[in-house]
Amino acid sequence: GAVLPQSSVQQAALPPDAAIPSTTGRVAAIGQLQEKGISALLAKDLDGASAAYDEAYSIWPTFRNVDEIRRAIHEAAKQPQGPNWQQLYRAVAAMDLRGVSSEVQDRLRAAAGG
Repeated sequence: GAVLPQSSVQQAALPPDAAIPSTTGRVAAIGQLQEKGISALLAKDLDGASAAYDEAYSIWPTFRNVDEIRRAIHEAAKQPQGPNWQQLYRAVAAMDLRGVSSEVQDRLRAAAGG
């Protein structure tokens, strides 16, 4: 096989001073995005919730049910008659929301009917 020229290899590599997000930084970012996404859901803003969870997914898809909550939001957005909000709230409230403030979690549980 052909060997890539040295310049191509260097371009594909991370620069030596590139910041690699730490686990702590990713956890904090996911927490903020979860808070933003759940708050958007409570405002019945599916686009805002979807954007927040899409961004969280790009950071760490398997962390704290990000993938499952993102999928539930996307499925709700596909409903021709609009989402069943209470059902969506109930499904999301049952997931791992440790990054979301207790006040927002309480509002979500109340909106879910319990």
